[in-house]
Amino acid sequence: QKPAIGIEPTTYGLQNRCSTVELCRLTEFIVLRKNLKVKSFLLYNYFVMIKYLAPIILLTISNIFMTFAWYGHLKFKAAPIVAVILVSWGIAFFEYCFQVPANRIGHEVYNAAQLKTIQEVITLIVFSFFSVLYLKEQFKWNYLIGFAFIILAVFFIFKKW
Repeated sequence: QKPAIGIEPTTYGLQNRCSTVELCRLTEFIVLRKNLKVKSFLLYNYFVMIKYLAPIILLTISNIFMTFAWYGHLKFKAAPIVAVILVSWGIAFFEYCFQVPANRIGHEVYNAAQLKTIQEVITLIVFSFFSVLYLKEQFKWNYLIGFAFIILAVFFIFKKW
């Protein structure tokens, strides 16, 4: 029986009960289960979820370091610029220790544009908290509107067209 137009083709031999995407996921589960000796499908889903969440967690940690490296010195305007640059480079080293693995791991499940978009959204969130809590600056309504437009960009980048 042929699938209807616009419907994802099903795998022959599974009596139209399993889509090709589901079959690929099941195959990935079987391979992963053999490699990791995972017995349950629930545990497999946990490992898949980690592949999607790990880059986000690592990029968040990276952005905390980045924000302090780029803007933390604004509280210390009397410090010599050379000292500020060296301290910022030292902090940036730790940023890269999280960012590079985040992008390496993340590129298995996200494309480069999606990774960059995730990073930018995280940067805005981290910076918003940083500017209010650390720099004691006011968060204004127009910042929120601007961030909303960036969130709209996220929609367009992640939408399957």
